[in-house]
Amino acid sequence: MKKLLLAAASAAMLLAASAANAGVTSGSVWLNDLSDNASVIPGGPADATFTTNAINYDSTIGGYTVGGFVNDPTGANFNNPGVATQGLDHTHFQFIGTVGLLSGNNSFVVAHDDGLILSIAGFGLVVNSPNPTSPTFTPFNVFNPGPAGNFAFQLDYNETFGPPATLVWSINNVIVTGGVPEPATWAMMLMGFGGLGAVLRRRKAVLA
Repeated sequence: MKKLLLAAASAAMLLAASAANAGVTSGSVWLNDLSDNASVIPGGPADATFTTNAINYDSTIGGYTVGGFVNDPTGANFNNPGVATQGLDHTHFQFIGTVGLLSGNNSFVVAHDDGLILSIAGFGLVVNSPNPTSPTFTPFNVFNPGPAGNFAFQLDYNETFGPPATLVWSINNVIVTGGVPEPATWAMMLMGFGGLGAVLRRRKAVLA
């Protein structure tokens, strides 16, 4: 019984951690975007694409360049390395990937400076703050009426008029990082919850 409780508790902790995870499959950046509005996606191909392993960007750490902002080279790999050295003013970033959502309510916070647009497939526009702003925290909730699973997202961010540049996506104070769980992993973790519930019900019956 003790082993079952430990296994179920471990599954619960793993599920809580996994809910904060997102897999960013690609990032794109356009230079000289004078619209300064995150809802306006520049025409034509991006100046560069890149990979990234976490939405955790702060120009005060890496510098006010495209590569410094998205943690190049440790956290990004550009198909056009020259773009990484360009300044951040008037740049448009777009990130596409998947995010894990629990069944029921999911509480998120995005820290950003400047404009931000975020959509999640099946839930539509969940953050609509397209215009330049000072560093700010935007909280939002996503209610998932179905089972826990992975959902596609698109995040557009504009950097406009000088430092700092900030973009950090977190859930329950945990920064969104790579590694979305597979459906089989969700099932395993939910079975852990079921096992924990069964043990607690059985223990309550014995005590009664």
